[in-house]
Amino acid sequence: TIRSGLVQMGQANPTFAAAWLATLTVSDVQRLFDLCRTDEAASDLLPLAEQLCTVIHEFGTQLSRLGFATPGEYFVHRLRDSDASAVRLVAHLVRDFPVTFNDSYTVDRAPGVVCFYKKAQLVVSEVYMRFAATELSQVTDIDGLTGLAEYRNGGLFVDMGVLTVKDPADADRAHAVDSPLGVGWRSLTVALLDRLAPMVRERLGLNQNFFMQFATFV
Repeated sequence: TIRSGLVQMGQANPTFAAAWLATLTVSDVQRLFDLCRTDEAASDLLPLAEQLCTVIHEFGTQLSRLGFATPGEYFVHRLRDSDASAVRLVAHLVRDFPVTFNDSYTVDRAPGVVCFYKKAQLVVSEVYMRFAATELSQVTDIDGLTGLAEYRNGGLFVDMGVLTVKDPADADRAHAVDSPLGVGWRSLTVALLDRLAPMVRERLGLNQNFFMQFATFV
């Protein structure tokens, strides 16, 4: 749905102009992402359409505020401004589009703020691969990115017995994404992926740039 919706947006406005993004309504998003339903699923899809609309609006309004007419202009500028640093590019995304990319949490008994930046790192990985044939694709700190705090990764560690809950009853309860268990689970997932990545590279004989592809699909 998301990929096909982006294709539809590209057909409607090939440059994804910031001014256009900022004016899209929830109805527009429902149509572009094929979320217009008249059956019982319609009410379930409305929150997704509203969330997508919030993200799209943030991109449109923030791009305009920062002086960029299109996302393409923004990323070319930020790639150059980041000076071959993937970490710096992630920081730009988190700062420029906080609603979309600043996934950070404060948890009781945990010092400071726990930051995952999953979506920002996904975008950075994709952007660098899109510019792979240009001078903008050079990255000097790829290991500064982490594995992704993604439920499929954490679920795999649980299924394999690598991670277990202290209280077995917690496995049968629902937990909010910002709960201590939710944040702890995702944090351990990132820590384990960061330890796993160099072992995978060594086993397969790949250099550190493999981490970009690795991070994109895990």
